[in-house]
Amino acid sequence: MFKTIDEIKARAQQAGSHFFDKGTMEFFDSRIGAAVYGGRYFITSEQFHYDGESYPRRWTIREAHDDGHISTVGEYQRYKTPQDATNAARALAEELTNADV
Repeated sequence: MFKTIDEIKARAQQAGSHFFDKGTMEFFDSRIGAAVYGGRYFITSEQFHYDGESYPRRWTIREAHDDGHISTVGEYQRYKTPQDATNAARALAEELTNADV
């Protein structure tokens, strides 16, 4: 369980992950949300630029695993707004909490 994005970044780096590397973030024009939901979920957004065109920014829910691995929850860039992604991440965290009861 993680409390902060910085904890997730540190664990990923210790595991040798390149998920948060500057080059990776620049390639995908990624942004990382500040909140952690349920101790493991967080939100990223990405925007592709290709052949002089910029495509709309979209949001993705990610899961941080104890071993430092970061996975995509559901479909990559599934959400059109940050609020939609936030609502879905909160729902996942709620499901996780209810499963622990």
